[in-house]
Amino acid sequence: MIYIDQKITTWERFGIDDEHKDALFQFMKENPSFTSLDLYDWAHVQGYDPHSERIEGAEETVDPYENNRQATIEIIQDEEPLWNNSPESCFPTDFTFCGTGI
Repeated sequence: MIYIDQKITTWERFGIDDEHKDALFQFMKENPSFTSLDLYDWAHVQGYDPHSERIEGAEETVDPYENNRQATIEIIQDEEPLWNNSPESCFPTDFTFCGTGI
């Protein structure tokens, strides 16, 4: 089987009751470098079991230049890479694949 893996960005959402707004803002103030996982963990501490949902229509593909010149599309067969779109890759854009004899 040949697999095509792609990197995307998307938005996810989970809810917090209005009554926790002040506590949320206090957490944010005390942790100015918080991540989304920090917010998720904070919600657990507050007694929530946050369930994230993807926001429909918010998915976008990522260009290698937006990803530190790392691949954002990879073609793989039997766990072996056949091609990727990284500008640093040994896979030329004329589709002569490195190490595969193709």
